[in-house]
Amino acid sequence: VQHCPNTDTNPPLASAGRITIGDGHASLSMDPDTDGSYGYQQPASGAVQFAVGATLTVSATGADVPHFSGTAILPADLVPAADYSAIDRDHDLAIAWTGGGPGGAAVFFTSTDDPSTVGQLTCSFDPTAHRGTIPAAAFQAVPPCGPEANNCLWEITSQANTQITAGDFAIDFSVRGDGRVGEWQ
Repeated sequence: VQHCPNTDTNPPLASAGRITIGDGHASLSMDPDTDGSYGYQQPASGAVQFAVGATLTVSATGADVPHFSGTAILPADLVPAADYSAIDRDHDLAIAWTGGGPGGAAVFFTSTDDPSTVGQLTCSFDPTAHRGTIPAAAFQAVPPCGPEANNCLWEITSQANTQITAGDFAIDFSVRGDGRVGEWQ
């Protein structure tokens, strides 16, 4: 659970130079913006797509963050068994899905904000279990959705993570299969 003040100021970002992600057949590259952030621009030829089970390699040329590389396997897509748009923060939430696994995790993510706070909740489950429960206490740690909230989203997807160390920097490389995103109240 992340619970942060909602401000317009962010700490400076560290650049890793050009970042490339590929599977040996196709790749995409991203260069840092002047503020150190990265954004992917889809090429005119169309989106780069990787096959489920592909070993994806990430590498960076280095800048503020030294050169690094690592791999992760793209997990199978999953399909939620329900629409989670009516989350009752006072009760545990049982979720279920088909697909996903083996490898990686089934991840349920929710994000809310209000004028003073941004809250994010991430819960990971064994993808082969095809179900999980998120405790009500976890939902209590993020702002409620309501008239003052600007953003109340939920997402369930498959995800694999690799942690990479480059100098003094810890990098999380996450790859996701398809899932579903929605709004909740």
